[in-house]
Amino acid sequence: TKSSICFICTSTVGRYTCPKCGIAYCSVACYRHERHSACSEAFYRDCCLESLRGETVGTSERRAMAEVLRRRLAQEAEEKLMVDDVIEDEEDDLASRLAGVDLDAVDIDADALWRQLTPSERRRFVRSLETGECADCLPEVTPWWQGPVRDAEKEPPTLSAPDAALVASLRPDPASTTRRLPPPSPLMPLVLLEALLTYAYSMRLSNCDLTDCPDQLITCCQLLWPCAPGSKSSAHASTPTSSAHAPTPTSSAHAPTPTSSAHALTPNSAPAAIAQCPSNAPLPNLDLTVARFLHRLQSNPSQLCYSNSLFLACLHDAIRLLGQDRSLRYPERALADLHSALQVLANKTRYARLATKRLEYLCAWLLAEESSRYQQCCQLVPLLELAVCQYATELMSEKNTID
Repeated sequence: TKSSICFICTSTVGRYTCPKCGIAYCSVACYRHERHSACSEAFYRDCCLESLRGETVGTSERRAMAEVLRRRLAQEAEEKLMVDDVIEDEEDDLASRLAGVDLDAVDIDADALWRQLTPSERRRFVRSLETGECADCLPEVTPWWQGPVRDAEKEPPTLSAPDAALVASLRPDPASTTRRLPPPSPLMPLVLLEALLTYAYSMRLSNCDLTDCPDQLITCCQLLWPCAPGSKSSAHASTPTSSAHAPTPTSSAHAPTPTSSAHALTPNSAPAAIAQCPSNAPLPNLDLTVARFLHRLQSNPSQLCYSNSLFLACLHDAIRLLGQDRSLRYPERALADLHSALQVLANKTRYARLATKRLEYLCAWLLAEESSRYQQCCQLVPLLELAVCQYATELMSEKNTID
């Protein structure tokens, strides 16, 4: 009969009856068919709701659960108060232990101070260093090159007495022809850029005080701006010659300008690109120079406390140092500042001696033809701005991928 035929496919005997609408169907496929979807979906929904109503706890169960939660919250609050009391007691105890110590003294004995800490205090201190929490305790210091843009010709950045003497000794005398530089490389603007990036990173790593931790300064400079005698960059580490027969610096107007490569490098492609280049020689374009600086940072993350934000901040610092005003007083002060800090260590480390000679040559090159040097430096600024945009995008996308 018609009632025994499947209502959906109409070709098979309907052995089952839908409990919702009463039609006959032959299989699960027919029951879930589109023609029967309104009834089947409603049936499944009603079954789920009925099952959930059956699992609902009663009033007594809810009260028991609320009591368990209340006791747990009270226990956590009590434990927090106990921890706060312990920390407060430790702080009072630490204050009494350090009552006779002048923490602001320059010659404070760090080892003796460390011995005054308990094992738990030492662990907390090391943990704060590893997580970066200790940075919140340091006073915020703004680098001297930041702030409103000003005309350095009218308001030059201040130099210390030794730095001013250094700059004065390296500034060419128009009336004298006995002091001339060897022919500079057309890549000297990129050597200057590497020096400024190293200086900016060292300043930020030392909280704008290069003399605070000499060992850290030497480590940072050695890793970011190595000076190896006999390498292709050793010419930049030599002192300006004083011979009357020394060749005159080539005019920078005819020197090729370091430009950006055709395809900007990324954090992933940079290591392979710079692997083919000498480790200390100046690179042929700005992209490779910045890529090598980033590669050195990422190769020594623990020693240099590397972070993407710190790297990008240094690129911004280099832009401001190179394009702050229509003079070279800002890079001039940066080179003199780094030279002054390394000069103190020249008698202790060979690197400091080589680096100071290299900085003297670089400063003398910078001051030889200021107007043309300024034009060369200004041409680096838009390329650096493009590099900042490129690396900011790549590093951010890399971070999101990791997250």
